[in-house]
Amino acid sequence: TVCGQEKIAGNKLSAQIAALRADTDLAHASWSLCVMDIKKDSVIAEYDSHRSLIPASIHKIITTATALALLKWDFKYQTFLEYDGKLDSVKGILQGNLYIRGTGDPTLASKIFKKKSDTIPLTDLWAKLLFEKGIKKIEGAVIGDASAFEDEMTPYSWIWGDMGNYYGAGSSGLNFMDNKFALYFRSGAKKGDSTVITKIVPDIPGMKVINQTFTKGYSDNAYIYGAPYSLLRYVKGTIPANKKDYEVEGSAPDPPLLCAQSLDSSLRKLGVPIAKKATTLRRFLPPAEEFTDT
Repeated sequence: TVCGQEKIAGNKLSAQIAALRADTDLAHASWSLCVMDIKKDSVIAEYDSHRSLIPASIHKIITTATALALLKWDFKYQTFLEYDGKLDSVKGILQGNLYIRGTGDPTLASKIFKKKSDTIPLTDLWAKLLFEKGIKKIEGAVIGDASAFEDEMTPYSWIWGDMGNYYGAGSSGLNFMDNKFALYFRSGAKKGDSTVITKIVPDIPGMKVINQTFTKGYSDNAYIYGAPYSLLRYVKGTIPANKKDYEVEGSAPDPPLLCAQSLDSSLRKLGVPIAKKATTLRRFLPPAEEFTDT
């Protein structure tokens, strides 16, 4: 019977909870557990379930459920390519700016959601489409419009040790490439040897990375430090020995600006001259490069 199955499941869970309580590795840990039957609104098994704990990644369940409830399962984000001014369709001259208006799509140019068959970069596809639509010259700039969301990409309570790393990437009105970048290291043969950053993917114009890592151990213990909209990044810690292209990921300083710069670059590769440098449009804050001393 269903009741019998629930009782057996409850007994198994209780036994596992008892084993965890007896585990010496958890002697000084703070943990709790609660398994419920949502149809009956009853507890199947629990341990210290009223303890207040830091929720961490389990909060994703709440935000995902809220998004599904409000937006529904068939919701699709849209990103718009727009312009102001006037388009001279005869000469192919845009007498104005080209905008990438985001609506918060977290999958835009994402590696996670990318199909293996999609080998052409997204902004190259956009550039080809714009070129075919008759835009051969832009007298303004390519502008990443992130004004759909507020300017602060990360909550005020996030700590310095998190926000510079890939898992500390914030949310923007115009997200791009998972809002992160990767550093690739070459390490030494023995403990204490220096390391070298061999490449940064994607290339972020103007970003300066100060490498303070060294060779040690067998696992990744390197952390990237830096604030949103700051083009200065520090990487500290250790890299395993004898690595040639060891990857450490960090949060991109300004994803909307990177998106605009990427489309700017894609258009220029097609021979489209652009009068002004790529920039962003937000509610209040200027682009990342304006925060950095030159």
